Formats: sequence, C-alpha cells, structure tokens
Amino acid sequence: MRVRRAAALALALAGALALAGCGVPIGGVHALPRSGIPAALLPRQLPPQTTPPTTTPTGDYVAATIFWVGPDRTQLVPVQRVVPGTAPLRSALVDLTTGPLPSETGQGDTTALDPSVRLAGDPTTSGQVATVDFTSPFGQISGPEQVLAVAQVVYSVAASEGCNTGVAFEIDGTSAAIPIYNGAETFGPVYQFEYAALAPSNWSCPPTPPTTSTTTTTRPPGG
Repeated sequence: MRVRRAAALALALAGALALAGCGVPIGGVHALPRSGIPAALLPRQLPPQTTPPTTTPTGDYVAATIFWVGPDRTQLVPVQRVVPGTAPLRSALVDLTTGPLPSETGQGDTTALDPSVRLAGDPTTSGQVATVDFTSPFGQISGPEQVLAVAQVVYSVAASEGCNTGVAFEIDGTSAAIPIYNGAETFGPVYQFEYAALAPSNWSCPPTPPTTSTTTTTRPPGG
C-alpha cells in the first residue's frame, strides 16, 4: 500500500514539474499578459463610429413673377417671388397655389384659385407649350372666377417661359376644357393674348424666357 501511495505521489509530482516547465501556471488562476494571448482569441475591436458629413443642397435662386387678382377684380397684379433655379416654373406655380401673402391681401390683392388647389404633377414643356396639371378642386371653380384663375396661371407661365408659350391644362392627369376670356372653351393650349383684357397696367409679357441670375434666398420686401 505504501509503495502504491509513493508511486502515485511521485507521478503527481512529476506531472506538476512537467507543467511548470512548459510555462503553464499551477496553484490557482493567473492572468496572462495581452502579448501572450494568441491573436485569434482576442476580442475583435470595431473601428470607431464616424458621422458622415452632412451637406445642405445649394443652388441658384431666380426671380419669378406670379399674378394675383386686383381689388377691382378686372385686372391682374404682378408680384415678385424668389424661387429655386432648378425648377422655376414649378416653384412659381406652387407659390401661386399657396396664395397671397398677408402684406398683399392687405393691399386688396386676392386669388381666384381655391385654397385647396394644388399641382397634381410637375409642369412639362414641349416646344412652345407648357402643360400644367392641377388637382380636382381646380375644375370646381366656375363662372368669372374660373376665367380669372386660368388667366393667373397663363400669365404666370408666360412670365416664366415667354409670352409665346401656350398653356394646356390637365386635372389629375386628364386634359381639361378651360374658358377663354370671350366665353368659349377649348382643350387646346391658350395664350396670354387671349386674356389681354385682364393685363396688368404697365406690364409687358417677355417675348422669350427671361434671363435670370443668382439672387437671394429671401423674398423681396412686400412680396
């Protein structure tokens, strides 16, 4: 029995010495330096998060003219706006559907466009014809107000694209018959001269698209 115990003790002692010789610590848990840990066992470090740079789109702004109905409702009134140069006609028509500013209504200017009228799509141009597409409330304007509303649009388009530009109207993508000043209706494009009786005083329709340059991002005073 004593021989067996002695042999077991000798075997255990030899194993411990062998482990110590291999560099494996004995006698409890020991921390290893990081340099001694295989790279495959190290936790993967993610690169620090970076915030992508944010940029604000910039572009040229140009002057545009849109038209309200004057106090006596027999004449249009031109007003100035400053719109993005990337889509000046669309921006001008959006301002037109938004309605007059308080400073403009204070001078008696109004609009024949119903407040719920909006663009149903971007205006398009082909040759010398611009097609404008409005939402269904535009088709619900009737009587003299309809003539005034059409004239406001036609003059605003002419100011942007030139007085030789015809305007075709759509309502939710469908061609719409609209009135001329003399009371007739047409599906074809209409022109500024057909509403000459409503022309503003001392205003000349540009024969060609006006040349504009970068201006400011703020509205002009009173406009």
